[in-house]
Amino acid sequence: MKIRSNKSTMDLGIQSLLLHFHKQEASIRQVMGLVRTRNSSYLLVLFISFSCFEFRCAIDTITAHQFIKDPEIIISNGGDFKLGFFSPTNSTYRYVGIWYAKVSASHVVWVANRDRPLKTSSGILNISEDGNLVILDEEKKIIWSSNVTNSVSNPSAQLSDSGNLVLKENNTGSILWESFQHPSDSLLPKMKMITDTITGKNVQLTSWKRPSDPSVGAFFADKKGELKVIITVTVVIGSVFIAICTFFLYQWMAKRKGGIYLKFHGEGNYLAVSMNKDKLEELPILSHEELASATNNFDQSNKLGQGGFGPVYWGKLLDGQEIAVKRLARTSGQGLEEFMNEVVVISKLQHRNLVRLIGGCVEGEEKMLVYEYMPNKSLDTFLFDPVKRESLKWRERFNIIEGIGRGLLYLHRDSRLRIIHRDLKASNILLDEELNPKISDFGLAKIFGGDEDQANTKRVAGTYGYMSPEYAMEGRFSEKSDVFSFGVLLLEIVSGRRNASFYYNEQITSLLGFAWKMWETDNIAVLIDPVISEPCSKMEILRCIHVGLLCVQDFAKDRPSVHVAISMLKSEIIELPRPKQPVFTTIQVAPETECSNRIRIAGSVNNVTITTLYGR
Repeated sequence: MKIRSNKSTMDLGIQSLLLHFHKQEASIRQVMGLVRTRNSSYLLVLFISFSCFEFRCAIDTITAHQFIKDPEIIISNGGDFKLGFFSPTNSTYRYVGIWYAKVSASHVVWVANRDRPLKTSSGILNISEDGNLVILDEEKKIIWSSNVTNSVSNPSAQLSDSGNLVLKENNTGSILWESFQHPSDSLLPKMKMITDTITGKNVQLTSWKRPSDPSVGAFFADKKGELKVIITVTVVIGSVFIAICTFFLYQWMAKRKGGIYLKFHGEGNYLAVSMNKDKLEELPILSHEELASATNNFDQSNKLGQGGFGPVYWGKLLDGQEIAVKRLARTSGQGLEEFMNEVVVISKLQHRNLVRLIGGCVEGEEKMLVYEYMPNKSLDTFLFDPVKRESLKWRERFNIIEGIGRGLLYLHRDSRLRIIHRDLKASNILLDEELNPKISDFGLAKIFGGDEDQANTKRVAGTYGYMSPEYAMEGRFSEKSDVFSFGVLLLEIVSGRRNASFYYNEQITSLLGFAWKMWETDNIAVLIDPVISEPCSKMEILRCIHVGLLCVQDFAKDRPSVHVAISMLKSEIIELPRPKQPVFTTIQVAPETECSNRIRIAGSVNNVTITTLYGR
């Protein structure tokens, strides 16, 4: 018999009655004969009562001939518990479980196929020929079994009002298997935490891995009720080390940034991020095994690119979600500090023009960040490719410029934190399937306090050619530092050329120098990419070049804010000031393929020295 989960009690009674008519034709004939000789109303009531009684007896039981198929359920005799198929929050996988029937927010107390979810809604819970309770997938393959070794002839599985699913032999009444001896994460009132006398196995509760994944987690409770973490001595030492580092990091950052800190905790496997008295924000932690499986063991064919942080791989999680896995290279000079910095910064931000962080992984020396996957990769792969560039007409390019501006404005003014990105460039602008831009790579980002307008650093890091003069030479950065980078991007998008593409030109040192020369000689049309050189867009393109030159002026005070720059681009400000010559552009910019231009500069502001070069 199959019981539907979305029928009322009356519907179930009617279904049972109809089933009774089909299965017991002889009985029906007898009753129909009686109807002709007895009071019809009385017999009809009696017959329906009998049928409902028979149905009531079978609603809590599964036999070899009475199975349930997704999304059907059975209900315990007193109506306290239900058993059937369900999907956890934020998951499409299907599991067989037991949950409370009389609570609005049903809590799952037991899961059968914890580590082997069904990927479709075609599952069946049945009793097999050898007497085992089994779950079958869409191909009728067994994905879970009660694993009773002795074959029995007349078994049934009954859901009791205690929440216990009991598999027994009907002829003798002997219990073959019960869910109370194989609990999940919940201790029910009549459950006893004792050692299984048959197998000798100690009965214990085990936590879910995360709210969306009921597979076995990191915690268990034994018969003494003591909560223990299943870890090795090595992990204990590592955890202590992380705790000490986190404490000192908190102390240091609390003084400088108002109390930002990270906390790793095992329950549910989450990375908690907190700032001041804000509510903890949690990011799922994915295991190395999960990410290795998703990326085909970090195969080279899955590699999307390489950055200063390390390689980035395409992957696909078990639930079908596509991801980009950013893996810290062991030779990277960035390490834990920038890893944690990126987690802290981006976990606080939500905007359609910022890339979304899905989770992270920290296991031993492995450190990985998991992002939403951008199928069109980064802006530079389109903009500087002679073939792909053809698909970036002016309308697409202007939409990209506007999107970058909106994302930058959110960082500077509209988010609850004030963020200076410090590494805005074409390769850090990702494009989704509709070519919408998303700013990425927050490893170098800095958080400003409410009353801060600029800051100094002895550790300058960024990409040469995109860094403002005051930041590259003196270590001073502010919103106007990002505005300079935005101006470089504007000129690159309009021209289709890299800032460093003039490295071998003896007359012109950079794209900024070339743009200024064309501006001064009234020959700006030469700067415009022929792909977008259309008469109907000419004025808008010229305005973008004008705004770009205003953004790359040498002195920060001369540059517009992002808000003003956006207003200029949208012609909300009609009259634009004349830009000043960017003298800083006389310094030659080397291409990334020739030498690294992601740099770190250390030293005082009066004595700047380049100490280390890192590939980007």
